[in-house]
Amino acid sequence: MHDLTREEILNAPDGDPEENRQADIKAVQQIAPSIIQTREFVFARYEIYFAFIDAELGKVWKRTPEEKTLTRLSILENYIFAYKIKKVPAVLRKEEQKRIIKYIKEYNQRRVEEINEEKKKNIPEVVKTQYPKDVVRVNDKISFNFFKNNFPEGEPLFVELAKGSPYGTTAIIEWDALNIKTSKVITAYDRDVHDAIVSLYLAENKAVTPLMIYRVMTGSSEATLLEAHNKKIAASINRLESCIVYLDTSKEKFADPDTELLELQGRALQITRAKIKHKGNINTWFRIDAEPILYEFARYKNHIVRIFMNNINTPVRKTPKALIIQNYLERRIARMKNSTSKNTHKTIRYKSIFEQINLNLADVTSSERQDTRAIINKMLTYWKQEKFIKGFTENKNTRHSVISITIRP
Repeated sequence: MHDLTREEILNAPDGDPEENRQADIKAVQQIAPSIIQTREFVFARYEIYFAFIDAELGKVWKRTPEEKTLTRLSILENYIFAYKIKKVPAVLRKEEQKRIIKYIKEYNQRRVEEINEEKKKNIPEVVKTQYPKDVVRVNDKISFNFFKNNFPEGEPLFVELAKGSPYGTTAIIEWDALNIKTSKVITAYDRDVHDAIVSLYLAENKAVTPLMIYRVMTGSSEATLLEAHNKKIAASINRLESCIVYLDTSKEKFADPDTELLELQGRALQITRAKIKHKGNINTWFRIDAEPILYEFARYKNHIVRIFMNNINTPVRKTPKALIIQNYLERRIARMKNSTSKNTHKTIRYKSIFEQINLNLADVTSSERQDTRAIINKMLTYWKQEKFIKGFTENKNTRHSVISITIRP
């Protein structure tokens, strides 16, 4: 059966009522089969009209679902009135008109309620947000290699528990080619964004915004998000949601000896986007749909670092460079503080710090070295005041150049 046109519906032939009824039933079998079960066969014609109006409004009019519903109701009432004038079909008496209009109103009310329910499902609860008390950082070998961009796409890599150990985890990553809109190079900045999202997730935030993420990254609940950071955070989120991670953990050793996790698979970040008007402002919100997979693995390994928020709020300008350096220093210091081994290295070389910001020591200029040293000195001095560390010492070579820092955790 071909699609009914406006003229065909409005100029339906008077004909025999029974023939009309059979034509209606035949049409409805293709458009709205459930209507056949109703005793009031006259409804069939209106269900056909519902389908026509939906299609027409959807293609032509840029209206909200609610406006379409109300418009449909108005057209149908006029349609019934037109049939009354033409006296076709004969069953449309005054009482039946009222009954059908009531039915149409109830039908439309149900549609509005269904639309509203769908909106509630797709829009997260944005009013209740919670600023975390601390920042959670993943601090295991899988995360280390992932954020160092050491996993080649599509190729399995075995990460040993220790050098020469038969225990460890095999990791494979793939990229969602249809979703990725930025480079496929995982960065140290992505790690900071990831850790901020994990921290917000653990603080029971159902959804987050770039501003919320940035405020956790900086440790300031009043930080202002500049456009440069907004773009970098958006790129990081796109990379993390586009990167599919597979971990074969059947040969791994976990903190709990009774735990036997065989594999983990999923996107590095599983999110749903929504644009929401909240307190008069339209923002992009990211609903966190699942526990981030790298955090889940680190949790099983018990390689989680928690840093109090006041230690995140260091008195330095939070450039991408400063954020990357701070994240690295926090993880190194936390490892020192949590280790029971006397052999744990408490000295951090500047070479390893420059590697975090993708600089080779030989290529570092004098101004870059001085700037980096000033950033680190401010951070460490602040952490000493906050009792995050007991103190630190700068180590120099024979040329009196600072080459490393020894931390007293």
